[in-house]
Amino acid sequence: MPGHGCILIRTSTVTPVDIGTLIRRTPGVKGGRPCLADTGMSVQRVAVLYRSGMTVEAIHEEYPHITLDLMYAAITYYLANSEEIDGYLDDDARLYDELRAQMGPSPLVRKYLDR
Repeated sequence: MPGHGCILIRTSTVTPVDIGTLIRRTPGVKGGRPCLADTGMSVQRVAVLYRSGMTVEAIHEEYPHITLDLMYAAITYYLANSEEIDGYLDDDARLYDELRAQMGPSPLVRKYLDR
């Protein structure tokens, strides 16, 4: 009984998180690339922001609906698997360049060039 020479001790009921559940690959979602669990955000997107110099906290400010634990999981995944994620980024850059070459200049650029 508190107040009568007894010490009240509270125990934590926090359940540990299996960090392997924070990053998922789902066929048909983002090309099967790794994503933050229960979100539409890919690890690749977080990696791009992180590589551009943003801190995890700054990324979280841009995407406040995504928890910090997921943000840190994405960065950790990227750092441990940077060759894979950088490969996706390289593939996307090549695809962009190919599509841009096929499309030619945008109508706005054509209008400017026709002057």
